[in-house]
Amino acid sequence: MKFLYLFFLILLLKFSSPIHAAHPWHWKAFGGINYYKYDHEYYPEKSDSGYILGTSLGRCIVPCFSLEAELAFRKQNIVGRWRDRYSSLSSFEIFHCKHITSSLLANTIFDIPFFTLFTPYIGAGVGVRHDYVKAHIDSEENDRLDEIKGNGWNGAYQLLGGIKFKLLPRVQTFVDYRYFDVIKLNCPESADHSVTVGIGRNF
Repeated sequence: MKFLYLFFLILLLKFSSPIHAAHPWHWKAFGGINYYKYDHEYYPEKSDSGYILGTSLGRCIVPCFSLEAELAFRKQNIVGRWRDRYSSLSSFEIFHCKHITSSLLANTIFDIPFFTLFTPYIGAGVGVRHDYVKAHIDSEENDRLDEIKGNGWNGAYQLLGGIKFKLLPRVQTFVDYRYFDVIKLNCPESADHSVTVGIGRNF
């Protein structure tokens, strides 16, 4: 078993980029599209694609392993039918709903450095998120137009995986997939699926 650990460490040192030793810090900026999947018993049946913008600052701790702080902003516009099991009304018609999420996460990123032209990576993060929702809702039973607003803080986590390509000795571009969700018991499902592209620089 010790031999396997030593062999794996030698591989990491052999294939890892020397840029991390000379310039261990990195900064990233990214953006892309996202899609919220809502629990159908609480939230609209139809959800339009939104967008995500974010930035992160991190440091390589050991070869191929980095820690980073990420700040991200997501916005979603939603149109569809609202089903609320706790309401006496059978359903609502949502004409427009705006959902904005801001998040601050601590990520761990692991590079898989066994390729020359590109570097796959996987990661996970945990932190906090703030959600703001504003909706104009029309009741089908009493023909009343209501406005609903809400906001709150919750724990959050994400899983991610992607590929980065070297543009310059200290500059990379990357594309990845992110799964983002809330950490809270008895909370409706509101998973976020994102595809982002970005640029990073070591310093």
